Amino acid sequence: MYHKTVLKNGLRIMMLDMPYMESVALGVWIGTGGRYESKTNSGISHFLEHMVFKGTKNKSTRDIKESIEGIGGTLNGFTDEEVTCYLVKVPKKFVTLGLDVLSDMATHPKCDKSDIDKERGVIFEEIKMYKDRPDQHVHQVLCELMWSDHPLGMPLIGNEKSLGKLGREDLLDHKSKHYTPENIVICACGQLDKEAFVEEVKKRFPMQSKGQPGGFKRFTPNQKKPRFACCERDIEQTHMNIGFHNISRFHPDKYTSSILHILLGGNMSSRL
Repeated sequence: MYHKTVLKNGLRIMMLDMPYMESVALGVWIGTGGRYESKTNSGISHFLEHMVFKGTKNKSTRDIKESIEGIGGTLNGFTDEEVTCYLVKVPKKFVTLGLDVLSDMATHPKCDKSDIDKERGVIFEEIKMYKDRPDQHVHQVLCELMWSDHPLGMPLIGNEKSLGKLGREDLLDHKSKHYTPENIVICACGQLDKEAFVEEVKKRFPMQSKGQPGGFKRFTPNQKKPRFACCERDIEQTHMNIGFHNISRFHPDKYTSSILHILLGGNMSSRL
């Protein structure tokens, strides 16, 4: 059974004790992503996620990697439309070390200017890579049609124009606004001492309550007729996407919709 604890500063801790496991999976989930951005700062959540791995006030990039991988663990992170997550999987006896590394990354990223300039170039190359993958790029083209003039239609990775203007202060302001205790969930699954784990989280996230950050811009469909976009490339393949606005994920018919999705195009045995 899941166990939930809410600290005085609003930070939530979700735990699942799995006594038969020899490892623990930890995640720091932050309620921010592409949906909370604008055209001027598109890609900032993903950019900040990259910078968190470039070192903190207490640990270098090498320290971060070796501290987890050196004990047989794994370390990763990702950015989505609504969340940014930093996660580790470590042997059970190193759960405090895993939490220490994640908390330091999430609360004290260094964001050195020279590292920002280097990483900006890395992300620019990543953008080019996606554009060279038509099977992935076609999804972004569809998103821009489906969510026209809305943050959901913008690429999570951002674009050269928006990323080119982002500096250290922009990244730290974004962190200060969204990396607040009320907007953070710590998840832990594995062989846990729940009371001890909660005490360790309290030590590493002594942040003061700031209240919930601003919400996202809601999307209201106003499409009156079919939309079409075509990107021509001198390649041997054609990739096509068709999208439809559907019911809310909270709608009771969402399961019916999921079955329809599988029947029409969810796998190799679908109607398509």
